[in-house]
Amino acid sequence: MFIEQAMENMLNTIYEIKAKLEKLEGAVNQPQEDSTEFLTLKQIGQFKEWPYTEGATRKMILRGRLIEGVHYSKLDGKIICKWSACQQFLKKYFTNHLRSA
Repeated sequence: MFIEQAMENMLNTIYEIKAKLEKLEGAVNQPQEDSTEFLTLKQIGQFKEWPYTEGATRKMILRGRLIEGVHYSKLDGKIICKWSACQQFLKKYFTNHLRSA
């Protein structure tokens, strides 16, 4: 009984992840006419198409996942993200995962 319940929980989790990834793929592939090209860390963390919080985005920068001059720039001590480059980042790292899910 325990194994059956654990398997059912795993299956539900897999379906939830797949649904979230499909939603993310739709957001990445959809052109954003009303969005701005340059966003502060706070703005991108609140942006519904960006799946990371402000803090998680900052950690990605510190760990070198997002590259200065490509995905973001520093202006007067503020980090300004380039939305089109961030969209490319999402396509690169999430599109292949969607096909295998």
